[in-house]
Amino acid sequence: MKIPDVARLGLHERLMTEGRAGTLDRRKSSLGSSRKAVTIQNRIAQRLETSKGDTKRQALLVIGMHRSGTSAIARMFNLLGAEISENLLPAGVGNELGHWEQAEVLALHEEMLTSAGSSWDDLLGIKPSWFRSKTARDYGNAVAELIRSRFGSARLLVVKDPRIALFVPVWVEALSIVGVEPRFVLPFRHPL
Repeated sequence: MKIPDVARLGLHERLMTEGRAGTLDRRKSSLGSSRKAVTIQNRIAQRLETSKGDTKRQALLVIGMHRSGTSAIARMFNLLGAEISENLLPAGVGNELGHWEQAEVLALHEEMLTSAGSSWDDLLGIKPSWFRSKTARDYGNAVAELIRSRFGSARLLVVKDPRIALFVPVWVEALSIVGVEPRFVLPFRHPL
C-alpha cells in the first residue's frame, strides 16, 4: 500500500485535498509538518493493510457529530485504501474540502428519522420501541441493499454521516445481513 507523504504538508490538508487522480493542492497547512502525524498515519495504514488481508469484509463507520473531525477521518481512511461511495455530498461552507458523506446514506437517514417521528437535533432521541418495529427491520434491509449497490464486494469500506450515531442498531443488523463486520470510529475534537 502506498502511504501518502505528509512530511511536506500537514496531515489534514494532505488527506482532504489529494484527488483521486493523485493531484495535490500544495497550499500551506495551518497544521504544518509533524512526525506525530506521520507516525499516526503509518499506524493506521498498517492496520488497514492488515485488515485488507483478512477474509472478512469490514465497514469503518465514522460516528461523530458535526464539527468533530469526521470528514477528515473518513477521507483519511479513503486515501489509505477504504472504499467510499462515488455519490458524495458536495463541499460547502465550513467544509470547503468536502464532507465525504454518501448522499444516499444521508437521504435514507432523513427518511428513517421522519419514520421514527424524530429529527437529527431531537433532544429526546428515537423511542427504543422504534428499533424493534417492522419499519426498523425494513430500513435495515434498505441499508443492506444500499451497501450491496454502492460498495459491491469491497473488502474494506468507509461510511460517514453524523446520523449514523442515531441508527447504530439498524446499521449493525444491515451489515450482518451482507456479511460485513462493523468497526466503529468515534472521533473526539476539543470544542474550542
